[in-house]
Amino acid sequence: AEGAEGDPSAAEESAGAGPDDAREVCVELEILFCGVCHSDLHQARDEWHDFFATVYPCVPGHEIVGRVARAGKGVKKFKPGDRVWGTNQGLLGRQGTFAEFAAVEECWLYPTPAGVSDEAGDACSLVGVTAHLGLFRDAHLKAGESVFVHGGTGGVGAMVTWQPTPTSWSLRGGIAESPRNDLAAIFGADVSGPITRSTSEMALDIV
Repeated sequence: AEGAEGDPSAAEESAGAGPDDAREVCVELEILFCGVCHSDLHQARDEWHDFFATVYPCVPGHEIVGRVARAGKGVKKFKPGDRVWGTNQGLLGRQGTFAEFAAVEECWLYPTPAGVSDEAGDACSLVGVTAHLGLFRDAHLKAGESVFVHGGTGGVGAMVTWQPTPTSWSLRGGIAESPRNDLAAIFGADVSGPITRSTSEMALDIV
């Protein structure tokens, strides 16, 4: 998931381009799967106006998995037929993914790994990026540290337990409902169970 936020310099360059220049770096996608988030309602209703003002008419939808139908002359990473995914659409003036086709700037797309189905790629995109950025960009997770996950079977929590990484770290999951304890263990938690004491009393590095 490294670089999951896209190339900032490329994004800034394309954001300042005119309509003709923007098409040069766009990929036309046939949309195969798109996720549905509650944030799509916020966008449609312009409820995030102070942060991400909605530009009408708007097409909601953040996550996307698709197949490249056409590529602009300036597109370097993708060609027709490639499977790609992304999770940065539907905000800041970019149209969303609730459509059959979408034109997306190359800097917001990533190759879908050969061993990942389109369904799984879409389901894991946003929560996977969130988990990865939280662990490595924000918490600066290092080898030997322990991580405690509140709600280890939720969307982001599950992705933390599944997070493939070369870093050796210990995962502990806290689940309030006992039927989900086994599921947390299957996901990869070393220790799971009802939370009976404050995490400040536990030997943890990241919560």
